[in-house]
Amino acid sequence: MGVFNDILSGLSGRLATMPNLPDVAWMNAKFERKSSVEYLAEFILPADTEQAGLGDSGINEDIGIYQVNVHIPKDIGRGRAIELADLIADHFSRGLVITKNSTNLRITGGSIGVPLTDDIFYMIPVRIRYQTFTQPR
Repeated sequence: MGVFNDILSGLSGRLATMPNLPDVAWMNAKFERKSSVEYLAEFILPADTEQAGLGDSGINEDIGIYQVNVHIPKDIGRGRAIELADLIADHFSRGLVITKNSTNLRITGGSIGVPLTDDIFYMIPVRIRYQTFTQPR
């Protein structure tokens, strides 16, 4: 279809293969939160496409972050959230190559962000960094 679609489809597809996957709020899909049920929510945070090769036919580099927010019920401690964050980071280990159509996407690392809480959930963002090189357009 296209590079941007391949990137997101490849990352979402990889998340979908994680063993014992909790419910996932996929981007722009209907999802109903339940106050006592843990879930994940995916987001894509792309950086600008950059020219990585010389000349008009030089390849493009796309980098960005695939963020998976781990939501657990508030006031039960952070243990389960950290456990899920580790499982996600392990599932997207550095060096992993995800291929979607003709796009090869390399995972360059993962980390967690600052935890947040709302009235019913404790949330930890897991940031998966990716990189791909594609033909210019």
